[in-house]
Amino acid sequence: MKTMIMSERPTYASGFGTAIGNLLRFCEWENTPDIVSSVSTCWKELPIDMGFYTQYSVTYAMGYKFYLTKLKPNVLVVFGSYPHLTLASEVKENTKVPLIAYITTENRPVPEDMVKRFNKCDLILTPSQFSKDMMVEANIETRIEVLRHGVDTDIYNCIPTNKEHDFLYYGDNNIRKQIPRLLQAFSYVIKKKDDVTLMISADLEGRGGRLGEKLVEIVKILKLDEGRNRLHYDTHLGNVPALPNETADMINKSKIFVMPSAGESFCLPVLEAAACGVPSICTDYTGIKEYLGDSIVYADVSDEIWIQWGFMKLVDMQDLADKMYDLLTDEKKYKRYSETCLIKAQQLTWDEPALQFKKYCEEIANGK
Repeated sequence: MKTMIMSERPTYASGFGTAIGNLLRFCEWENTPDIVSSVSTCWKELPIDMGFYTQYSVTYAMGYKFYLTKLKPNVLVVFGSYPHLTLASEVKENTKVPLIAYITTENRPVPEDMVKRFNKCDLILTPSQFSKDMMVEANIETRIEVLRHGVDTDIYNCIPTNKEHDFLYYGDNNIRKQIPRLLQAFSYVIKKKDDVTLMISADLEGRGGRLGEKLVEIVKILKLDEGRNRLHYDTHLGNVPALPNETADMINKSKIFVMPSAGESFCLPVLEAAACGVPSICTDYTGIKEYLGDSIVYADVSDEIWIQWGFMKLVDMQDLADKMYDLLTDEKKYKRYSETCLIKAQQLTWDEPALQFKKYCEEIANGK
């Protein structure tokens, strides 16, 4: 079986990029799959043999059509983004190659134009029932299966070390992640406990519609630092691919991971933190709840707003602050959550999803 994969970021550049890279790495392929990626997010000198896949680069739909003709795959898999699904569905109209979409939804409703694209697929994979339910609500007719993410426990594991930060956030920096509301909640925590610290590892430069300079302004308005060294930034890990060991080290040096996101189809960073024995606080509007259950502390959502991608849930800042303070200061509770999340995370490796992904590819390639 020859597999061609369309993807933006099959690396450690993001949560879903990490998922793509690991899923492919843990599959034991008879024939190395070919990754065809957008040029803006990949290496300049391509193709390149990555060991567990070969990576090419394109910019437009015509490039994908060229590689379909050149590589002659038995199945086409599109990972991660609506733009790539749009391109893949256009390519599929002119070819008989079956199409699998491994994709996520975080906000309701699914755009109508994307429902049409989904219905051109032969199979849709998504990492949680939470995400699948949104697709079902949108009346997508294509078969949908849940294929969870996993964690590489050889990299993400509990290493006793000095805790340098009380709270940690790492990930993207856009409106859905709600970093400003995390900063506001952190300001409430400071009123109760003056010597707390927060590490933010994210792109603060505002590229690609991200918040950028606005975060710096919010820090000033809330008077979070004022010479107390409470707030720390690391933009390095938020932008550069292939840094899982450094990410694991940063997690192990933190007491609590906080993800205030307005919606997560899975939320891989929470699982990575759990594998390091670091408990997390997030909203319950996330797919990770299905897998880590009561080993996570959940903050309430107080409201929702409409943005271009659909309805977005807003974390209740006071409730988030209360739970941050409570988990940090209650040693027995902290120990219990740390132990239970570690146990559950160790059971969620990549082996099972990788095996199931290969089976789905073979099944669709053979017309089943």
